[in-house]
Amino acid sequence: MFRSAILPVVAGAAIAMGMSSSAAAGTPNAPLPRGAQLATPRFETERPAAAVKHKAQYTITDVGTSVGTTLSAGFTTIDTVKIKCTKASGCTIGLENMVQLISQSVDGNSWAIAVSVDGSYLPNSPYIGQAQTEYFTVGETRNSAAVSQGTHTLQVQVFTSYDATLGDYQIDYTVYEP
Repeated sequence: MFRSAILPVVAGAAIAMGMSSSAAAGTPNAPLPRGAQLATPRFETERPAAAVKHKAQYTITDVGTSVGTTLSAGFTTIDTVKIKCTKASGCTIGLENMVQLISQSVDGNSWAIAVSVDGSYLPNSPYIGQAQTEYFTVGETRNSAAVSQGTHTLQVQVFTSYDATLGDYQIDYTVYEP
């Protein structure tokens, strides 16, 4: 594999130096042109910063069986909790979200699970997909956020393009300290 990756480079350089294409074509045992050297392959990758181990301090689990609750088009808050970070260096909050919903009138109703911390949405709150009118659609997300020491408000919201009906949901909030 190494040889096949380098030979086209050597062949191109040899042609540029005026050698015949047959001499530079890279036959398996052909000698290298005078003064030519094989390039040393470089497989450099930047190593990520060392991961910091975190220890779970506590988890809050909220389970809802809100079958029949209408979600109006736009953002609807389905859960709010307050968490406390006691570490001076801050904490990491991990969230795992599972939400079921069914579109009320439009097939292909785009929807998302959005999470905010102290009123600011997390950037990793993706669209889930297209809800249908004939069956419940289930969406699951995982989010995390770094927070400073103190008390913080977390909200989980469901966004829908059109009205929908909320089904069951479960949200796990875990506070980790380094």
